[in-house]
Amino acid sequence: MLLGLRSAAASGAARPIVARYHHYTTDGVNPDLATPGSTFTFKVKYQHPDGTAPKFVRLFLYGPDGKLVAGKMYPMSKEGDVDYKAGVVFTKQMALPAHGRYTYYFTASDGTTTVRLPATGRVTGPVVDAAPVLAWTGATVFLADGVNPDSRKVAGTFVFSVSTPTRRATPRPTSGPACGVRAGRNWRAALQNGPTRRHRRLEDNRCELRRARGAG
Repeated sequence: MLLGLRSAAASGAARPIVARYHHYTTDGVNPDLATPGSTFTFKVKYQHPDGTAPKFVRLFLYGPDGKLVAGKMYPMSKEGDVDYKAGVVFTKQMALPAHGRYTYYFTASDGTTTVRLPATGRVTGPVVDAAPVLAWTGATVFLADGVNPDSRKVAGTFVFSVSTPTRRATPRPTSGPACGVRAGRNWRAALQNGPTRRHRRLEDNRCELRRARGAG
């Protein structure tokens, strides 16, 4: 969670304050995760005990490569009523194309004192990632569908299998997709090759479910 922290200034002097926008519960950006090209909205609140307007409010955004996006900081624009004693929200909207996890921080100044949020380091997020995809596994018995065998004359086991061949920057799920094999009921498939913390390359993450069914 972000905390409003101030830089040092002369003793007794009024200082500006930057704090988390109250409608963002844990950070300064919305959404936290979206697909490439989506627009992310960064917001921060600026206050000053004397009602002094800011000389600047800026966003420093770092890409998945750890470098400043476009090699520069981004000025933020005020929104709503201008009452700097009560606090004014500043915003910046950006479309982010590159896959991966971004980091950022805010700065503001009243012309005398510069403040930073957070006081040190950077906030993690947002994440740009492709939407999840499901596909047939491509195995010999799963070329055209996700079940083997397709039918049985006697009771036996049916194997349901599906893969998620996507390049992911987000944590991998700890369980597989739900398999809707009977009206009103879903069965949860297990990740065949086990959960990992993060995808960094194209993988065939097969999910498999075995269930014994009656004849028919």
